Amino acid sequence: MWKPPRAEKPWRCRAGFKFDFVDAYNVLIMRKRGIREIYSLDEHYDVFRDIKRVV
Repeated sequence: MWKPPRAEKPWRCRAGFKFDFVDAYNVLIMRKRGIREIYSLDEHYDVFRDIKRVV
């Protein structure tokens, strides 16, 4: 059964970067599920090297 990541992981992930909690949480979920692309106009996803933002 899938469990959401613990709350502190997105905060630890975003330390020192300019993106919000929701972006960090989405990236953690994407990594857990093996998703590597996101359709978004939010440029904050460009910070993550393993995630490709599709416009």
